Amino acid sequence: MQPMVRHKRDDRVTCLRRLHIKEFGLNHKNPKRFVTLEIGRPVLYLPWAICWALYHCVWVVLEAYWWSLKAHRAPLEWLLKLTNIGYVLLTAVAVMECANALYTYCFHSSKELETAMPWNYKLSWVLNNMSHPTALLIALSYWTMLSQHYSIKLWTINKHGVNLLYTLLLVALTSKPIKFQHVYIPMVFSFVYLLFTWIYFLVTDELVYKFLDWNNPGKAILLTFLFVFVCTPMSFLFFFGIYKLKQYLKQTCSSTKVVEATDNRESETKVEMLNDDNQGETT
Repeated sequence: MQPMVRHKRDDRVTCLRRLHIKEFGLNHKNPKRFVTLEIGRPVLYLPWAICWALYHCVWVVLEAYWWSLKAHRAPLEWLLKLTNIGYVLLTAVAVMECANALYTYCFHSSKELETAMPWNYKLSWVLNNMSHPTALLIALSYWTMLSQHYSIKLWTINKHGVNLLYTLLLVALTSKPIKFQHVYIPMVFSFVYLLFTWIYFLVTDELVYKFLDWNNPGKAILLTFLFVFVCTPMSFLFFFGIYKLKQYLKQTCSSTKVVEATDNRESETKVEMLNDDNQGETT
């Protein structure tokens, strides 16, 4: 009975530690995980990051330019929609990934990342935490509710498909950690954006989204609450679940390899012992 009591107590202590204020911060004991792929040599992260940064930068510039020509409005007005803000945020993620990779593999000394978490890594972590749930919500919202009302074009696929694909690849193929304690970061981002739509309505008397009608504040506040406190945490936990599944599969594969290596060593030892016995009998 005593071991069971100690086990439960240890679980409670572990839970309390995970809810400690420090766990909600942006420090990490192994910063190199932020610029490493799960497969291959670590330096392969550099061409990976450069290619994605160039791709997203070209797309975001062309998209804003095409929209301004078609709508005859300033390119900055393109940023009113969450879809476009989300893609700019995704581009910022790719640029920071590229900058961190260049910093790590080209300009830093080997001991710099062993002492403290650099500020640029922390910024990259924040951007990732904001971008991942936003990309999922944008893709799901468009393909389930809006796609039937618009013609599917190349930039539509890029903003509502490639963005989610890139996000999934980041979670699956890179070693960057995801902590459930960081769920507040995308929630704050979602709240700030919806607050912006309200301020924009007060200033211009125009709605960013028709369904988010601030002329009917009760409905708008309800939608804001659901988006910030339900949809955003659920989408964040979706990626956290993928991350934990990846960690579990890695541990399972590594354990299997250890067992196989141990079995091989034991079989080799038995063969050597048999050979020694046979040699002893012949002599």
